[in-house]
Amino acid sequence: MKKNGFTLVELLAVIVILSVIVLITVISVNSTVSETKGTLSELQIKNIEDAAKTYYLNEGMNIGNTCINVSDLIDKGYVDSDSVIDPKDREEMLGSVNINYKSNKFTPKYQSNECKKICRPVTTATTGNVPEGKYEIGDEYTCEVKDGVWYTFFLLSKEDNNIELNLIMYSNINDDGVPVDSNEVANKGFVQWNESGNLTEGPVTAINYLNRATSSWDNIDNLDEVYTESYYDEYFNTSNKYTINLTGKARMIYVSESYEVENNNFDWIDDYGRGLNDYPINEVIDVSGYWTMNTWYGSKPTVIHSTGDSMVYVFNQDYNYGVRPVIKITKSNIY
Repeated sequence: MKKNGFTLVELLAVIVILSVIVLITVISVNSTVSETKGTLSELQIKNIEDAAKTYYLNEGMNIGNTCINVSDLIDKGYVDSDSVIDPKDREEMLGSVNINYKSNKFTPKYQSNECKKICRPVTTATTGNVPEGKYEIGDEYTCEVKDGVWYTFFLLSKEDNNIELNLIMYSNINDDGVPVDSNEVANKGFVQWNESGNLTEGPVTAINYLNRATSSWDNIDNLDEVYTESYYDEYFNTSNKYTINLTGKARMIYVSESYEVENNNFDWIDDYGRGLNDYPINEVIDVSGYWTMNTWYGSKPTVIHSTGDSMVYVFNQDYNYGVRPVIKITKSNIY
């Protein structure tokens, strides 16, 4: 005769079955929650990237590659601080968005770290200004062009978007990327403006030299710009135009930039290197001037040269002169 109720073995079996069901349910719920958090995290990233795209366009930055910190997006009101909380760990997603601009298309990509800092402002009472949000021509910086390698630069000009800055290195550069700053390298750092002699090609030789010299500057973005120059050929009495694709790390100075600097009486514009006792190197060894991007006064290329205490322009294509790098950074690259 069977007794009412369950035996101990039957109870244990039921408990085991229920435990398995609960375990499966918990795993399923946790998996669903995890997937949901992952989806929300991806959505947060998408929202941040979309905000960066809007910021990029609204602030007039759609002319090159750049990096935008999420903190800047918050400060400017493009995203709310509550909307950048990662649902997976409840931490703020205070990274940055890299904007890659190419062929008139821009692609944003979120990264967990902030934009890389490259340049530090220099506190000095004799040269330039200490940048405190004003970014004036003549501000002096030291920039880490590649890991562990720092060079001095000066603020040369600002782009119309007021975000990108053009900095010029304090001296001419050797073809191995080292500044011309001692007697040991005095016989280097020279290049003819155009070895082919074909003026329609523009300063091809100097640009190629500059590309080689700065190719190892890993911390500096490529320019990805097009330079167009119009000039008048005196011999043939014709107006001409040439175009150069600037795809390297640096370019040469524009004559318009040199005028602006000269009007502010900055000595560093005619320092081609720093020699003994901090004198301009042209007073210590024979380093005479550096090429600009432009040609004018007919079809002759323009050289910035120093005579005594003043800067003059030399029009010559038959001699070798120095090359001085101009790089482009954004304000987010400054410490």
